[in-house]
Amino acid sequence: PNVLVIPNSVTAIKPYAFSGCRSLTSITIPESVTSIGNYAFYRCSSLESITIPFVGQYKDGSGATNFGYIFGASSYSSNSSYVPTSLKEVIITGGTSIGDSAFYNCRSLTSITIPESVTSIGDSAFRSCSSLTIYCESTSKPSGWSYYWNYSSRPVYWANEWEYVDGVPTPINN
Repeated sequence: PNVLVIPNSVTAIKPYAFSGCRSLTSITIPESVTSIGNYAFYRCSSLESITIPFVGQYKDGSGATNFGYIFGASSYSSNSSYVPTSLKEVIITGGTSIGDSAFYNCRSLTSITIPESVTSIGDSAFRSCSSLTIYCESTSKPSGWSYYWNYSSRPVYWANEWEYVDGVPTPINN
């Protein structure tokens, strides 16, 4: 697989930075990145997994808040036209919020991991994500998460750490 691991020295990813990298299967973006430009990963059509430090345009939650923004989607309603259908796994490592309808219509996703740092999730953030299982690092739904945050996607909570076994988050029994 063609894997891109961006070094910790990088603080911003410019628009179109990796546009058209059709052979990329996995991308890991470090916590040091505080902004990701529109179309940064446009037409990365073989992408299967992405690890991102936050969802949207800026780490502070300003600007565009839809997941598809980094693929070129101007709003949540166009996520399905821009997010690669090959993409199955999203691992979020930081940030504090996930906006309304952020992952709307990302039907190909099967796994997303949300860190404990996320204290706010908007309405229908995962609406029309019919194959998705949401792995939450918290033990239960935080009070700042909208009542309709997961819509119909199944959340899995636990307090222990987990490791990835064949791409599936699995609890580590300590």
